[in-house]
Amino acid sequence: GDEEIKDMAALEITERNLYTSNPLRSPLPDGVLDTRLGISDRKLECATCKGRLTDCAGHFGFIRLELPVFHIGYFKHVLSILQCVCKSCSCLLLSEVERAEFQQAISGKGCTVNKRNATFKKLVERCKRVRSCPACKALNGPVKKLPNQLKLCHDRFLKDEKAKAQFLTTFDQAKRENERIEEHLGKAVENLNCLRVWEIFKRIKPEDRELLNIRVPPEKLLMTHIPVPPVCIRPSIEMEMSSATNEDDITMKLIQIVEVNNSLRGSIEKGLALTGLMESWDFLQMQCAMYINSEA
Repeated sequence: GDEEIKDMAALEITERNLYTSNPLRSPLPDGVLDTRLGISDRKLECATCKGRLTDCAGHFGFIRLELPVFHIGYFKHVLSILQCVCKSCSCLLLSEVERAEFQQAISGKGCTVNKRNATFKKLVERCKRVRSCPACKALNGPVKKLPNQLKLCHDRFLKDEKAKAQFLTTFDQAKRENERIEEHLGKAVENLNCLRVWEIFKRIKPEDRELLNIRVPPEKLLMTHIPVPPVCIRPSIEMEMSSATNEDDITMKLIQIVEVNNSLRGSIEKGLALTGLMESWDFLQMQCAMYINSEA
């Protein structure tokens, strides 16, 4: 989880450049080669434990993400949870009687992991058919993954023409600004971006976690911090006949994450156009997914 990542880290990484510009080319403070993360050069000393290359096993750092992103390893389970809860009040889409039935199915010492997984699968199928939340009466529709993307959408007004028409009136101002929007309105659905999912997950009651087949707060399935591994497992290789270095693929991916994260922070602080901010957020999501895959 995020707290564990911060607790075990020696520092927060915020600098995208690797080395100082002076002739010595020493690792930049707060960069992904900061000597507080350990070393890969026999001539250097670790700034955290003062050990040399043979003594220091390295230290982790972390990158604090400006906006949360989906963890590619938990994405399927995140989708399943969203299919089970109301997108307005975060309550399970079950009546009290149904909830009791599912609770009974997974209670007791004899409940195996396989039985728990099978019960959760049945729970998802039951909740997917519910169109009105038993708790707040809000409309709910199918939640789907967009093709070839780590994005989710919620078709809240499926088969409810009156509610759909009311929803489409929210685009009146946009239609006046851009006439071409009109032809795409029939496909309009709610975008469940990671920040929206974070808000839904934060409201899920602790007693519902077991039914949702998780033991932790659901928002921990989303990423707000990226672990930065020690320098010694991604060493810089000095190139012959040159002062330049050849960097590990993980280091290069971390540089990209820091760069786009800093750009996203600047966009938020300056209040730049939402279009540019969303593009940066999408790029951050893609880079983090690639990084997690490379670590796996």
